[in-house]
Amino acid sequence: MQKTCLITGASRGIGYETAKGLGHQGHKVYITARNSQKGQEAAQKLSQEGIQARFIELDITDPQSIVRARTQLAQHEEKLDVLINNAGIMIDSIFTPDKVSFEDFSSTLSTNTTGPYFLIQEFMPLLAKSADARVINMSSDLGAMTQASDPQSRFDAVLAPGYRISKAALNMVTLIYAKHFRDTDISICSCSPGWCQTSLDPHIDSSKAPNTAIDGAQTPIWLASEANKADINGQFFYKKSTINW
Repeated sequence: MQKTCLITGASRGIGYETAKGLGHQGHKVYITARNSQKGQEAAQKLSQEGIQARFIELDITDPQSIVRARTQLAQHEEKLDVLINNAGIMIDSIFTPDKVSFEDFSSTLSTNTTGPYFLIQEFMPLLAKSADARVINMSSDLGAMTQASDPQSRFDAVLAPGYRISKAALNMVTLIYAKHFRDTDISICSCSPGWCQTSLDPHIDSSKAPNTAIDGAQTPIWLASEANKADINGQFFYKKSTINW
């Protein structure tokens, strides 16, 4: 059955590869980006591969932009089956907690946590019209409390204070909504793509990261289209398996 999917921050990287993967499965994809030109070019590129793709301009940090995006989607679709909160930023990867600016910290929380929270809220009426709606929050291992509290963790040396806090908070967004959706046809989960070869981090060269953007897209694609819905609500995934919060 064809699903209608909306993926934020999908003009490049993991978001783009997620849209591409779902599109090649026959699903309809709506990709969003702040940059209209880049978003339109990405949608056109997907369309040239035979994918049903449309672009919707969205600044996840702007409440009015979120409302406009929902209004625009509703002009074309009666329901939304899959919402993937992929848009995110990492701008403090090399900073210790005492060196992160108020502006960078606030911007990180606004993009990675506040925006997804209110995007879910705004799109909830369209999600509620689906018999199998799924919300997937793109989080990170770096937001896992289990990892952060373990001095032997392979992530112990990683800094990125604002980013890690924002992803830990995004995981709580998942759990809060999972409780709210418990007796509905909507499920929600978090997933980590792992460290991927993308342009997310402006300070660290990710060309030697162990995962490609295509690799990072595999779990959200699976969660959106193949995973058993009953098994994913309120869970945290990495490489198609659950991990500790």
